[in-house]
Amino acid sequence: MDVIAAINKEIFNHLRGNTEGSILTVFMGNKNIRVGRALRSDVFPYITFGIRPFVDPLMPLLGTGTLEFHLWDKNSLMTRINNMRDKLIWLMDLHEFPLLREEGEVKEAEGVRTFFDSSDMIEEEEEFIQHMVLLFTCKYIRKSNIDVPD
Repeated sequence: MDVIAAINKEIFNHLRGNTEGSILTVFMGNKNIRVGRALRSDVFPYITFGIRPFVDPLMPLLGTGTLEFHLWDKNSLMTRINNMRDKLIWLMDLHEFPLLREEGEVKEAEGVRTFFDSSDMIEEEEEFIQHMVLLFTCKYIRKSNIDVPD
């Protein structure tokens, strides 16, 4: 599993599975959280997310990426989407992910931590569709694939 897939998996599990993350899904009334794009059949509200990685050639073991969340709701009021935003920031800002691995898998990165940057509303043409974007910085230490001789 590559670094980005491993980080996405941990974020997904964090938001949907554990007791802290259930605060968000209980509030939403569903578990419609997806990596990448939503399905047309998804019920509002829902969240999509993804990471755009960047590795500095001068520091190849230090990874940085932009973690982008899209929050969607169909409601005449902004109360629910603003509460989703607040809960997501509470869950993700300064959070460190351990990147647990299955037996036999190589640990791809360590020290994965997310930092909240900004949020903004996006105007949608369809009536009552609320769309908010949250940006986080994701930093991590990549593991080297080179075995050090004894």
